[in-house]
Amino acid sequence: MSEVGEFVQKPASLYLPFGVGPRACLGKELSVKMMKTVAINVVRRYEVKVVENQRVAMTNKVLSLTTRHGLKVTLKKRL
Repeated sequence: MSEVGEFVQKPASLYLPFGVGPRACLGKELSVKMMKTVAINVVRRYEVKVVENQRVAMTNKVLSLTTRHGLKVTLKKRL
């Protein structure tokens, strides 16, 4: 999603854990659908806010992009 909420198509090579080309992971599509389903259900049921004044640093891992200290958020159940 872009900053204004529009869907942005990304190249398949961005998802390194799944590989690309003829040797791409067979479970890639299912994994991405499951990830989107979980994200949609969390956003639908909870108000998610990022905790302010935290230090966010990216790690240099080859297979996945993660934050060094995590990303702290608060969840408030929607009515």
